[in-house]
Order: sequence, then C-alpha cells, then structure tokens
Amino acid sequence: MGETMERVWLDEAIELAKALWRAYVLEPTEEGGRFIFDSLFQSDFSLIGTGKHEMYPNLPAFMAGLERDQEEARDITFEILDDYYEARPLDERCCIVFGTLWVREKPSKPKPLLVEMDTRFSMVFRREGDRWLLAHLHHSTPNVDQRRDEYYPKTVTEQANAALAYSKTLERRAEMEAEAPDRLAQAESFNWDMAAALQDAAPELWAETVGAWAQVSTYAVPDMTYDPLVAAAEATGADPAALRLDDLDSVRATHLTVVSLSDFNDTRALQGQEPVTLEAGTCALANNMEIVEPLARAVLEAVPTVTIAGTDYALAGPLYDTQLEDNAMAATAMVIVAPDEAVEALKEAGCIPDMQYLNVMYADNGKTASENDAALGDIVAALQPRDMGGFEKGTQGADDPYASLLWPVTRILTANEMLSQSAGLRLMITYLALYIGFVFLISTAAILAIQQLSQASDSTPRYRILWKLGCDRGMIYRSLLAQVLVYFLVPLGLAVCHSVCAIGVLSDSLLDAIGVSSAGPIAMAAALTLVIYGGYMLVTYLAARGIVKGSLQQG
Repeated sequence: MGETMERVWLDEAIELAKALWRAYVLEPTEEGGRFIFDSLFQSDFSLIGTGKHEMYPNLPAFMAGLERDQEEARDITFEILDDYYEARPLDERCCIVFGTLWVREKPSKPKPLLVEMDTRFSMVFRREGDRWLLAHLHHSTPNVDQRRDEYYPKTVTEQANAALAYSKTLERRAEMEAEAPDRLAQAESFNWDMAAALQDAAPELWAETVGAWAQVSTYAVPDMTYDPLVAAAEATGADPAALRLDDLDSVRATHLTVVSLSDFNDTRALQGQEPVTLEAGTCALANNMEIVEPLARAVLEAVPTVTIAGTDYALAGPLYDTQLEDNAMAATAMVIVAPDEAVEALKEAGCIPDMQYLNVMYADNGKTASENDAALGDIVAALQPRDMGGFEKGTQGADDPYASLLWPVTRILTANEMLSQSAGLRLMITYLALYIGFVFLISTAAILAIQQLSQASDSTPRYRILWKLGCDRGMIYRSLLAQVLVYFLVPLGLAVCHSVCAIGVLSDSLLDAIGVSSAGPIAMAAALTLVIYGGYMLVTYLAARGIVKGSLQQG
C-alpha cells in the first residue's frame, strides 16, 4: 500500500468511526441501526461497552443489546461536546481508530442534573473490498478516582479507609449514646474529669483519703495509624531484626495513642519527675517497654510528622520512659505526648477517651493501706452504686462494692492489691519451679551416683590389676575423678545449653517486654545447682574412691 493510499484509507476509517458514533448516539433510529449493522464485520464481531453487562462476544449478542439500547434511547437525546480520532494501520488489511468521545444529555426542557459521559474508545476495522468493516469496539469510561500519577485509585482508597477508621474510633461514643446516654452526659458535664466526679460524690471522704492524684486520658487518633511512623523508622536503615517488627506485627494498623501534655506532666509530677515542655508545632514520644524501645528510638531518629485532628506536629526527642499507670509491669508503649490544644481538637471532633487512668496517692491520715483501699471503694460506690444501671461491663468487678460501669470507674487496682497479687504469683511460680527443679535435680544426681558407685564396685578387680602393674594410687584416683566428672558434667552441660536457649527466647519475647530481669533467678538456680548437684558429685567421688581404696588394700 502506498503512502498516499494508506492515508486515504485511514481517513476513510476515521470518517466511518464518526458516522457510527453519530448513528449510535445522535440518531438511535431504525435507519441508524441498519447502518450500524451493515458496517460490522459480521462473521467475527465483538464489543466491550461501558456497562458491566456490555460484553458481547459475537454479532447476535450485540444486536440483541443494540435493540434494547435503541428502545431505551427513545426517551433521551445526546449531543457530542467534544471528540478526538486517530488512526493507525495494523497490517495491509486492518487498522485501529482510537480516541475520546464526550457526550451529554440534550433535554427538551431544563433539568437540574444531566447525563454526561466522558469516554474513551478503540475500534478495529478490517478492509473488505473497497470498504472498511468494524471488527471490534472497546468503549470505556476512565476511573475518575484514579489520579494522573497513580497506577490504581490509591488516594481515594486510602481516603475511604481513613474514613472507615475514623468512624470506627467514634463507635465508642455511639455505643455510649445508644446504651448509656446518662453516663455520657455525666462524663461530658465533668469534662471527662474522673477526680472531679468522684470528689463531687463524696467530698469529705475524698479529702480525708486522697492526698494527690493525676489523671491520664488516652485518645485514639482517628485519621492516623502507626504505619507511617514504622515506615519512617525502616527508612533510617535500622536493622529490621532489632526493630522486632515480626513480634509487633499489629502495631502498623493500630491508631496512634495520644495523651495531652498536661496529663503527662501531672503524672510525672506524681512520680517526682520534672515537667516536659514542647516547642510550638512539636510533640513527644513516651515508651518504657524494652521490646518496643528500638522501634521508638528509630522513629525519633527519623523525625516524622504526626497528624492529629488535621494538624501536623513534628515528633521531637528525647524518648521519655514515664509510666502512665499503676502497673506491675512497664506499660507505656509508643504513646504520643501532644499539646493540649491537639487533644481538645480531638474532643471537638467527637472523640472520647479510649482509656482513662486516675493515679491516686493516699493522704497521710494514719490509716492502713487496707483501710484506705476500702475508703476508695466507698468513694466510687457513692458515685455509682451497685444497683445503678447503664453500661455494665459483664462479670468484671462482680465482687466490688460499686457498679462496674464504663465511666467513671470500671476497675480499681491499688498498690496494696498489686503487691499482694504480685507476691502471690511470684510465690506460686517460685514454689513450682523449685519443687519441680529440685525433684529432677535430686533424681538425676541420685541416679548418676548409684550408677558410678555400682561401676566402681564392679571395676575393683581391674583397679587391683592396674595397681599390681605399677600404677600408683594417685593415678588411679585421678582416673576415677575424671570418670565421675565426665558422667556428671556432660548432662549438666546439656541442661545448661537448653536453659540458655530457653531463657534467651523468654527474655526477648516476655521478660524484657514486661521489664523483669532474669539475672537474680539465674544466680539463685546456679547456686542451688552447685550446692546440690556438686554435693552429690563430691560425695559420689569420695564414696567411689573409698571402694577402690579398700579394694587396693585387700590386694
């Protein structure tokens, strides 16, 4: 095909494409339908339209769909606002025409909303004799949610997920509004101040019992998770194994936990620590859990931006290890310390506290710890007596003298109770460990001792022969000592290797996370093993030596 003829044929294809669109869009009549039918490559035609159902693999399927479309089109008229066509040859007998088609409804009378379609198309034509026939048409509408530089509609997906996450953070408020509106109203009347509500319920008992207090209210940030912070930490080049992300796989999807600067400083003051100040436009990070500390420090090194209620704050160091609640373990994990106005913005957006802790120091009133604990229970019972309904938390706190409500108090944990529980748990674990360990240790040492003494007794004739052959007593006794050491120390070495692996795993996954040191128990276990196991080994050697010595004297 010559250059001139090729251009002429391509122009003919473009004109046919325009005529087909006019017949389909502007003139959906029987005559237009016949023109469309006559212009199709009837032995092998296919079409993909803009509707999900418009997938026509052959001509009969398309004609059935075209008949339905023309019936529906009788009630509407379109006009072409803009169109664009470009043709390219595929081979000597085929070409493709592609472009855009922007159409809008042309109403007979004014309407507030009009049907409008900004579409794209590609049409494959086949040359038959002196004319083009349409073999395939693909007509589509672009995804308006997909931005120019996106491979898929990423932004709108992220926005939708953020909206869902935001709505989920408001579920707690909706739950309270539906099931306990009186509790929500009370909380908001006191501005979520637990101490003010308790003091108002029993002012005299509160003044007598409570010397100092600090409340911590944590909020879940609706529009941001920890994922950007983790990504920033990874971008610093920190060792992934050191960040422990495999152990912290759920942290990425967790919403940021935020406390206000005033709550944070009140808690620090209660612990005798200096207050923290924040520069304008910054926030801080608090963490005292060892398992999370490498990640927290990597996050601070990256200096990421935290978004709270639509405002950006730069995360600034240092890392604070303040404990926010009365707990037997380290319990502050990657908590954002934000300016008070940021938390107020969250409250104005409809967020309510995710968790609230009221840390209380008893007054110097001459009462015992148990008496003060009982007085604190009476203060809570004055505000929420047991027969008071509204948002009960199941059987939790069933033995408490007060109703276990969502606000203000669900659970009381006093230092006296915590020490008692911790001591009881530690005593039980220590007893079980010592009992089981002692039984196994004694059993192993006794079996080895019996085996060595029996072997020494059976070997007395051999020792006499060695003595007669010229071996002195010292050499025989050293051989006996080496044998006893091997039999006792090889099992001990295997046990030590097993213990090192087990304690290493426990330290990484549990003990370090809760801030418990394993050095003391290891030292105690080593001393106990040295005394008992070493004592059995020494006694076994001396007894075996006595057996051999008696045999040599008889010989």
